[in-house]
Amino acid sequence: MAEIFLDETRPTDIVTRTGGDEFVLVFEGSQSAAHLEAIASRIIHKIGRPITWEEQRCYIGASIGIVMCHTKNCSSVELYLQAADEALYASKKNGIA
Repeated sequence: MAEIFLDETRPTDIVTRTGGDEFVLVFEGSQSAAHLEAIASRIIHKIGRPITWEEQRCYIGASIGIVMCHTKNCSSVELYLQAADEALYASKKNGIA
């Protein structure tokens, strides 16, 4: 996961693990929704590549929720984390991977 996140982020972006299998990526600067969706798509694709573990082919999947925050009208961090969590679960519910 770390290698994938390093490949898809810049040195000024933030990547943090917030739970067992949950991560938050914060992209600095103005990003369009289409650009963030392209990054999410690449991350999901890379995570979906099979890996070998103890001579077995293993597959994992991922879902990603996207929330855009502009510092001009930024609410509390907690509200954005809640919105991101809701976007993630909507993604899972709709089978978007």
